[in-house]
Amino acid sequence: MTFIEMISLSLIQGIGEFLPISSSGHIVIFKKIFLKNNNLDFLTNGGLEVFLHIATLFSVLVYFRKELMDILRGIISGKDYNQARNIIIASVPTGIIGIVIKKSGLDIFNSLMLVLANLFFTGLVLIVSSQVKSKELKVISGKKSFFIGILQGIAILPGISRSGLTISGSMFMNIDRKKAASFSFIILLPALCGAILLESKELMSIDFDMMICASFFLTFIFGIAALKLLFGLLEKNKFKYFGYYCCILSVVGFIYKFAGGTA
Repeated sequence: MTFIEMISLSLIQGIGEFLPISSSGHIVIFKKIFLKNNNLDFLTNGGLEVFLHIATLFSVLVYFRKELMDILRGIISGKDYNQARNIIIASVPTGIIGIVIKKSGLDIFNSLMLVLANLFFTGLVLIVSSQVKSKELKVISGKKSFFIGILQGIAILPGISRSGLTISGSMFMNIDRKKAASFSFIILLPALCGAILLESKELMSIDFDMMICASFFLTFIFGIAALKLLFGLLEKNKFKYFGYYCCILSVVGFIYKFAGGTA
């Protein structure tokens, strides 16, 4: 892995995992348009991808340490099982959808057209959800948790942002935007743990060196920075700007494609 490749992958994984722009979609665009399907070793190394998922896992644990401690205290004291229950409820449909898509054998991570269409869809969802005037409920019910889990499962499709879809879906259900974002990233933890466990054998294929370790650290730092940026923009009701970005990127990609670019 070169220095440029390390920075690129760390940015895509660390920022794309948390900002509502789809990290998987950006990886497809990066390799299809910018790399033209060449020199993809650093993008297709399954072990490295799993390793960097651990970095994003740490980003969530550090950023949401207070919320996670509150959940743990509620369980230990026996006074509040609701948050832990909701996390489990949301994780069930996510896991089922993820396994079904993985077992289907569909080659969904190599279609530039699919990614561009999904990015445009993501952009529209973000823009529309930003206009919703909700009651901003602070409590998330079991039913709403289950639906959010379905959205998280659907977001395995490249080009559909996991955070964008789950946060927007929550806002459509009148859930407070900051509460929606916190829940979105906390339910990411079981999904990440499951993915890491399923692909744990891939970790054995990594030849650890200074560049790999630096990529891990940068991914962690970029992840923290992305979370801070996201919550800052949510508070200022500027979530829609991510939607504009996704739509513009999608349109530019389609223009490139139909102007003679390769897919």
